[in-house]
Amino acid sequence: MHKEFVERRHGSFYLIGSRIPVARIVWEYRNGEEPEVIQLHYSTLSLEQVNGAIAFYLSNKEEVEKDMAKRQREEDEFDMTHPAPPHLKEKLERARQQMLARRELTTGTNGRDRAPACDKLKLDLSMQNEFVERRHGSFYLIRSRVPLAHVVSEYRNGEDPEAIRSHYPTLSLDQVNGAISFYLSNKNEVEGDIAERSCEEDEFTKTHPTPPDIKEKFERMRQQMLARRS
Repeated sequence: MHKEFVERRHGSFYLIGSRIPVARIVWEYRNGEEPEVIQLHYSTLSLEQVNGAIAFYLSNKEEVEKDMAKRQREEDEFDMTHPAPPHLKEKLERARQQMLARRELTTGTNGRDRAPACDKLKLDLSMQNEFVERRHGSFYLIRSRVPLAHVVSEYRNGEDPEAIRSHYPTLSLDQVNGAISFYLSNKNEVEGDIAERSCEEDEFTKTHPTPPDIKEKFERMRQQMLARRS
């Protein structure tokens, strides 16, 4: 049943009809997030898909955790052999301070009336390209399997770079700031890419609806998981 939602692609596990790795869902689940909260972080996924990913993990823990460990080792090894040059770290730290300063100016006294504080922040494009590349027809963080769209989605929902980084343990704060800067300087192209991804996934969901009996089974499974946690 779980295989209705998960497939092996590019040597790793992904949600069928999506570019989101199962590992991303599992990381949040193991950090104590409820399926409903995880689904909010991935607007292109349904709750059934999130529950399907969790159920697949629970039934195939050894295999999924081996895959996650392999991904982590590859990315850690790459980070060790390709450290960010000091001058880039300095530029991104300055950019981060500018973003925080602009947010201070545009935040109301209640902390909720936040305007898009970084909209006018423009960094040198050559610097941004140190962090973003086009791969498999879409934008990704260099040396990572995280799509740029995921970082942008959280940024547009009002998350700070530090909060976004906490959701992606394989990314550094430099990478998150670089992704945001690339988006701000290439909004039309990035938003076109995001819209295309969303259309593709919406079309897949329409043409591959979840059978009612599977929905019922996953609802029972979700209730069981909630009962065990309470």
